[in-house]
Amino acid sequence: MPFIIGIILGALMEMPLWCLMVVMVFWCLLFFACVIGFRMRASYRWRFLPGVAFVSWVIAFGMFYIQLRKPIVLDSKLQSDIAVKVISGLGETPRSLKYDVELIGGEDSVVSRFIGSDGRLYLKRDGLDQIPQPGEIWIVSGQVMPYQSPGTPYMFDYSDYLRKNRIAFQFICNTGTCNYSKDSESFDLFVFCAQLKGQLMHLFSEYGMSQRERAVLNALFLGDKSELSSDQKDHFAAAGAMHLLAVSGLHVGIIYLLAGFLLNACGLRRKRSIKVVFIVLILLGYAILTGLSPSVLRAFIMFSMMEIGILMKRRKNIFNMIFASLLLILLLDPLAIYNIGFWLSHVAVISIIVFYPLINGWFVFKFPPFKWIWSLFSVSIAAQIGTFPLGIAIFHDFPIYFIISNLLLIPIVAPILVLAILSVGVQFSSFLSKMFIGCLSNLLEYLNDSVQWIESLPYSVWSHLYLGWHQVALIYLALLLFLMFRESVQIRYIRYLVMVVLFIGLSFLYGQNARPNQVLVATHSSGRTLVNIFDRNHNVVFVDRNISNRNVSYCLKGIWSFYGAPVDFEIISGDSSIRSPVVLKQMEGLSILYVRKEVQWPSNEGYPFFDWIIFNQVPNQSLEELSLKVNFDKVILGGGGSRIDKEKWLQANRKYRERICLLEEQGAQIFSENYSWYKLNPILFGNMGRLSLNLR
Repeated sequence: MPFIIGIILGALMEMPLWCLMVVMVFWCLLFFACVIGFRMRASYRWRFLPGVAFVSWVIAFGMFYIQLRKPIVLDSKLQSDIAVKVISGLGETPRSLKYDVELIGGEDSVVSRFIGSDGRLYLKRDGLDQIPQPGEIWIVSGQVMPYQSPGTPYMFDYSDYLRKNRIAFQFICNTGTCNYSKDSESFDLFVFCAQLKGQLMHLFSEYGMSQRERAVLNALFLGDKSELSSDQKDHFAAAGAMHLLAVSGLHVGIIYLLAGFLLNACGLRRKRSIKVVFIVLILLGYAILTGLSPSVLRAFIMFSMMEIGILMKRRKNIFNMIFASLLLILLLDPLAIYNIGFWLSHVAVISIIVFYPLINGWFVFKFPPFKWIWSLFSVSIAAQIGTFPLGIAIFHDFPIYFIISNLLLIPIVAPILVLAILSVGVQFSSFLSKMFIGCLSNLLEYLNDSVQWIESLPYSVWSHLYLGWHQVALIYLALLLFLMFRESVQIRYIRYLVMVVLFIGLSFLYGQNARPNQVLVATHSSGRTLVNIFDRNHNVVFVDRNISNRNVSYCLKGIWSFYGAPVDFEIISGDSSIRSPVVLKQMEGLSILYVRKEVQWPSNEGYPFFDWIIFNQVPNQSLEELSLKVNFDKVILGGGGSRIDKEKWLQANRKYRERICLLEEQGAQIFSENYSWYKLNPILFGNMGRLSLNLR
């Protein structure tokens, strides 16, 4: 815990390394001085000093270590020619292919400083003579894309995610050229793993496995989700089965049991030391093959420690192994503290260990099938108790039928992994390969169909949920107090628990009452302007061009969860059949006008005064011309249109520059009724009314 506190403090406030080293030396000297002094003359009164000194040194070391290992990113926009080694494919976007690459050369001096760093490469589909393969070296010409935080609050920060995964740069090759150079001659372990994954997927494809099934197998067996479609991810997430696609302790445990069985069959049951070495190497190889994610590392470390402990005839403590794995992973990479999989994996295991015996003891069945079903039910509930606060705080959703998913799908994970391994191991026989891969395809088809059926059930997902981090902390404190009472049966823990539950209830009650009745949000996403108007019953999104529901939800889901917006929403686009050239929001003391680019203002006068005018794109008229037709205070210019047109328009209206708000620079603008402490742009108003004027 002190090490985690030190990492968090070091990330929040940067201090010079020499200063932290001085602090570490001070606490280290104080610790040894206390130890030596107490050996010479025991002092019961000051017995806490060595512990305080050691804890303080660990905190200082955590601050020093995160500063030493902090990510460095190429965050400047520039044109350059670079040479990269392709590590692996990461899927595709509507217009580009995405790759994980390593920078090996660059003509620009700024880029050259990042040689050896990992990055993301986006190649335009058009004009590619061949598809890049892992291990190839490509010379590409294009533009480095700087990291930008989202302008919309509560939106997933993809740039921050890349930064904390040590992705040093993003390079877009959609305007330049790309040329294949040669294959890399140096051996790269991760390139080898990517090539092996490609060969395995090609093998399954040769024997008739469909792309839909291969995508699930690639994620479930090899930890690669790049081939999964957006619909597949949505189905698994809504069914509460996304954890099956993330290689974790369940998958590593199955590999561990299978490896132990095969080694025993090979006659290594009594040669314990050799068996342990093989098991550790097999688990390490599988962890590397699946990408060394924190959840896989946790399982590998715990199973390895358990095997080594058995070999050394040492007593095993599951909590010691859990926290040892947590510490080792943070020592390998302190940025893992920001990985949600890191926390979900450890919390799920702790929750299962603590709550499973309690829940499983509610009913005792002698009939084996009932006993097994109840055991699986207990594990599902126990894991969900520990992970639901984090899941809601991060994803804002809760799958209602997660128990059904676990009961139907978890039993087939082991057969899928075993059949996948057997299919690879029997390549000498075409008959056996077809038989195993055919069975594997049927199981994967059952998995996909079951997930779709569960997702189609009514109310399968409870969406737009919001938990603040203070509420998450209070929920975990309540669970801890409950466990402490159950362990010690002291009434004071019940008093503390009642107080914490009361605080949680008051925080929810306050959050509900603090939510505004109506909200208007002006933001941008992917070059499109989004104007979202919602209350507790209606949710409407106006966009300048057609956009998918998924992209709208991706951009606004965080805001909807925070304000409690309705789950169902309507999109009105600029090229839809429902045209509303001007949307007028008339409010108590404040009026907002939403204007589309193609609107031609009528010659008649008599428009009221508007506090804000929102343009979805660069308007056809200047603000000087607009001021002759309508009185206004400030203007919001959306993210639509080309940058050149926007710069020309801003230059032509430079005398109004202080009254122009650019969404791309200043972020989302939020107008709410009774929410006064919002940090971006709090504006108070009364009830909103809507009036659509069809103007030519």
